[in-house]
Amino acid sequence: MFKKGMMAVLLASSVFSLAACNSQEAANQTKEEQKVEETAEQTSNESVNIEQNIQKAKEWTLARVDGIISNAEKLEEAINAGDFEKAKEQWLPTQLEYEKGEALFATLSPELDETMDVSTETGFHGLEQILWGKEDPAIHKEKLLELTALLKEDAAKLKEVVEQAELNEQLLFEAMTGILPELSGFVEAVYTGESISGTRIEDARNVFEGVQLFYDAISPKIVAASPEIDEKVRAQIDKVLDVMGEEKPDVQTVDEEFGALFNAMVEAATTIGVEL
Repeated sequence: MFKKGMMAVLLASSVFSLAACNSQEAANQTKEEQKVEETAEQTSNESVNIEQNIQKAKEWTLARVDGIISNAEKLEEAINAGDFEKAKEQWLPTQLEYEKGEALFATLSPELDETMDVSTETGFHGLEQILWGKEDPAIHKEKLLELTALLKEDAAKLKEVVEQAELNEQLLFEAMTGILPELSGFVEAVYTGESISGTRIEDARNVFEGVQLFYDAISPKIVAASPEIDEKVRAQIDKVLDVMGEEKPDVQTVDEEFGALFNAMVEAATTIGVEL
């Protein structure tokens, strides 16, 4: 009787243990499934957030094009009125709207970048050569009006290009890393006299404003992949801001800091599978 009782107890204990194990395994499996679901949901939310961020960056870039057009109209009014000092004052905000979005503009349309901002015969720098030239700008009033009209036409074309563009991480990283190596040259142009209006340092600051905004748009994806690399990029951005905040930035220092940021950006791009 005692043995039968013991066997019954042992049997009940085994059944209980087996049930407990099965229950624990089921609980563990449920936790694993929940983790998978949470990870999938987090990834999905992250993708949505990145898409929203990129859309906001696109809207911001389009607003810069609108700024070019509206400011160019004021520039045109000043030229028509023969007020060339006012035209000079209006030229800079018109151009800086372009500089803010230049990283992306130049990537999406190198042709329009050439006519609007690279050439010294057309666009902003064609106007600059006359407004700050050795001759009285009044002599070249018709040429100034012609260049302003062409600038507005190019800006309208640029708006169409940006509107039709499907922005993504690849394009934004190409835009940022494409412009960074050029920015120390902007600063140097002021010291060499190549920038006859003396505004290229301001240009570089505004270009960098756009670069920061584009990085902010995709930063959450970098953070998810490697918080350390995002921190590295952020720290280097701060160093660049410190240097560019100086009244007369040192060209070599600017070159070094922008170069370090370029390398950090490439590392960040690689982290999320973007090949540059």
